[in-house]
Amino acid sequence: MRSEREHLTALQVLCERHPTCYLELSWPTCLTVLGALQTVLRHPQLPPAARQTLRGLVDHVIDMTETVSPGVAAVMRLGDDPAHDVR
Repeated sequence: MRSEREHLTALQVLCERHPTCYLELSWPTCLTVLGALQTVLRHPQLPPAARQTLRGLVDHVIDMTETVSPGVAAVMRLGDDPAHDVR
């Protein structure tokens, strides 16, 4: 079993060799992941650094979607408002 230090070192090496991670998602999967992240962002105990990273990711995905489909981007933005949650 690897130690926490070994895992951190492995992550640092990965970041140096491959600084960017690309994901290719279908649109339905993208909407599902985005909705899950928007739900996570509402958790009051989410650490500030994680909140900032996730918020940036959610906003980036919505902004990029806006360039190809403003209507879908508008639907994505609804996920930030709990009033639009499916119950």
